[in-house]
Amino acid sequence: MKKRGQADAVKYIIIAAVIIIITLFGYGAITKIREKNCNVELAKFEVDLNNLDKLVKFGSVKEFTQQVPCGIDEIYFFDLSKDIDLDFLKHLPLLRDSVKSKAEKNIFLVKDNEVVSSFYAGNLDIQYPNYICFLPKFEKLNFFVEGKGRAASVFAGCFQPECTYVPVEVEDEKAVSILDESAYFYPGSLVDVDEEFKDFYKTKENVQIFRKYEYCKEDGKTNVEIIIKPDKGVRLKNFRFLESIPKNCIDELDNYLSKTVDGEYEITAPGGEFDIKSDPLIMWTFADIKTEHKFSYLLDTTLTEECRDVIEGLGVAQTCEGCKAVLVPGVDITGIKEKEGEEEIIEENTPPTISISDFLLETKINQNQLAVLDLWQLAEDSETISQELGYSLIQADTDVIECDIENQNQIWCVTKQNIDASTVVTVEVFDGGHTGQGTFTVSVRAIEVNAAPSIMSLPDKDITFNQENQVVVSSLLLYASDYDGDVEETKKEDLEYSIVEQTNRDAINCFIEGDNKRVFCKTKQNRDAFSDITVKVSDGELTVQDTFRVVLNGLVPSNTAPIIADIPDKTITFNQENQLVIPDLWIYASDEETESENLRYSITEQINTEAMDCFIKINKQVWCETKQNIGAFSDITVEVSDNEFLGQYTFRVTVESLVAEDCSDC
Repeated sequence: MKKRGQADAVKYIIIAAVIIIITLFGYGAITKIREKNCNVELAKFEVDLNNLDKLVKFGSVKEFTQQVPCGIDEIYFFDLSKDIDLDFLKHLPLLRDSVKSKAEKNIFLVKDNEVVSSFYAGNLDIQYPNYICFLPKFEKLNFFVEGKGRAASVFAGCFQPECTYVPVEVEDEKAVSILDESAYFYPGSLVDVDEEFKDFYKTKENVQIFRKYEYCKEDGKTNVEIIIKPDKGVRLKNFRFLESIPKNCIDELDNYLSKTVDGEYEITAPGGEFDIKSDPLIMWTFADIKTEHKFSYLLDTTLTEECRDVIEGLGVAQTCEGCKAVLVPGVDITGIKEKEGEEEIIEENTPPTISISDFLLETKINQNQLAVLDLWQLAEDSETISQELGYSLIQADTDVIECDIENQNQIWCVTKQNIDASTVVTVEVFDGGHTGQGTFTVSVRAIEVNAAPSIMSLPDKDITFNQENQVVVSSLLLYASDYDGDVEETKKEDLEYSIVEQTNRDAINCFIEGDNKRVFCKTKQNRDAFSDITVKVSDGELTVQDTFRVVLNGLVPSNTAPIIADIPDKTITFNQENQLVIPDLWIYASDEETESENLRYSITEQINTEAMDCFIKINKQVWCETKQNIGAFSDITVEVSDNEFLGQYTFRVTVESLVAEDCSDC
C-alpha cells in the first residue's frame, strides 16, 4: 500500500507539471500573438498620420477619425517650434526629455504611464499651450487638421476628450493683486492681504493646480476646467480658487458666461459654491479637499491664444493639514489699492493690426472656397479682444475672383473664369476709434479642361429567336472617340464602355464583352419584341450615351400557352382508400400546338392537406386520399404545361364525414 501511494503521488506531480508547462506555453503563445497584432496596429497608426503637414492643402480643413491601437491611454501631439511648460510630464521622464531636446518626434502614445510608441508626423502648428493630449474614446481618436503651408494646425473634435493640462502658476505680485481684488466677495469686511498671501504661498507649495481648455469650433464655445491635486497626505480646509481674466480678453464676464435654458451659469462646483465678479473674477469655495478635485466654467466665445496664456488663477486654503513648512517671501503690498482721490490713468488707445498670408485657390468654377479660416486669430489689438473688433473687405477687381467676409471671421472666395488671375484683397479692422489694414493676394491658376468623349450612330439590329448569344454590334470602338479639337485625349480602347439601361429584359438581355467591345444579346422568349439599349462611354471624368434598338423576330409559328378550364367541383365520403376524383384531365385542357394528352399535368397548390391529399396518376387522373373523418374541403390547383408556357385552373373537393352507427341497443 505504501509503494502504491508513493507512485500515485509521483503521477500527480508529473500531471501537475505538464499542466503548468502547457499553461505557460499557451500564455506565452497568446502573448506573442497579441504583441504581434499590437505592432501591426502601431505601424498602421504611424503610417496614417505620417506627413500630416502634407496631407491637407493650404487653407483647407480635414477631419480625421483614427482607430487607436493597443488600448493606448493617452496620445500627445507637440509643436516642437514653440516653448512648452513640461512640468506636467514629471511622470513621463522619457517623453519630457525627448520634447525638451527637440528630438524629431512629436507624437507619443502612452499606456500605463509608459511611452509605447513615438514618431514624427511632420511640422505641427498647435495653439497654446502648444501641445494637445487626447484621451481615446471607444478606442477612437477624432481631430481636425488645417493646412497652413509649411505646417499643419491640429485641433480636437468637439466631442473628443482631452488631457491637455497647463500648470496654473502666478507671480507673487500678481497673486497679491488678485487677493486684494477678492475683497469684492466680502462686502463690509477687511481682507488681510498679508495673511492671505501667506496662506496662498503655503497652498502653492503643497498643491498642484492645472487648467485645461477645450474649444469647439462648431459652436464657438470654450470650456475651462480646473484640476486641484493635493500632495500625498495633504488636506485643504476652507479652500478658495480665484480665476482672474484680463479685461482686454473679456470685458464683462456676465456677457460671456454660457447659461442654461433656465438662465443658470454653466459653472460647475461639485461639493462647493461659486461667485462671480463681472470685472471679471470667479471664486470657488470648498469646505474640504483631500483628493483630486475638478470644476469648470463654459464661455460663449473663443479664447484667443494670447488670452489663454494670460489668464491667472490661484488657490488659497485657510487651513492646510499635512502641509510641509515653507518660507514665505516678503512682498510689498503697499499701493495695491488706489488712494482715494487719485486720478485714474487712462491708457491711450492704439490702432489694431492684422496680417494675412497670400492664398492660392483651387480652380473650381463658381464654387465658394475658404481662403481665411479665422480673422480673429490674425488680428491684434492691445485694448480690445479680436472677437470684438469690426472687419470689412475692400476688393477692386472682381471679374475673375470675388471674395467676401462670412460668419464675421472667415473670408470665402469664388472663381468665375478658368484663367490665370490674381486679385488684391484688403481687410480693414477697426476698434471704434482706430482702423488698421492688412493686404493679401488671392490667386488662381487655369487648368486644362477635359473634353467629353463621343459615341454616336449606333445602328439598330434585327435578330431571330435563338438559344445562342448573338452579336448585335461588332465593335463599339467603331462608333466612339475622345478628341479635343484635333488632339486625341483618350484612345478608344482605353475608354470605359457599359450598358446603363435596356428595356424588355424578359425577352432580350444584352451585354458588352471582349477587347473589341462587342455587344452580344441573348433572346429569352420566342416572340416578337424589341429592346432599347443605352450604351455609356466614359473617359474617367466625363460621360456620353447613345441608344439603339434591337428587334426580336419570333420563330413562326409562335407558341401559345395551353388552357385548362371548367374542372367540376367534387364531393367524396371519408374512406381509408384512395378515391378517383377526376378520371380524365385531358377533356378539360387544350393547346393550339400540342395535343392535350401530350401536355404535362401537375397539382401546384392544395389547401387543407390535413384532411385530404390529392395527386395525379398517369398524367390525366386526379386521386385523393381522405385523412380525417370530418366535414372539410380543399381547393386544388391543376397546372398544365407545354414545356414553355403554363395554364392553371382551381376546383374544389369536399369530404363528407361518415356518421357513426348507434350501437346503444347492440
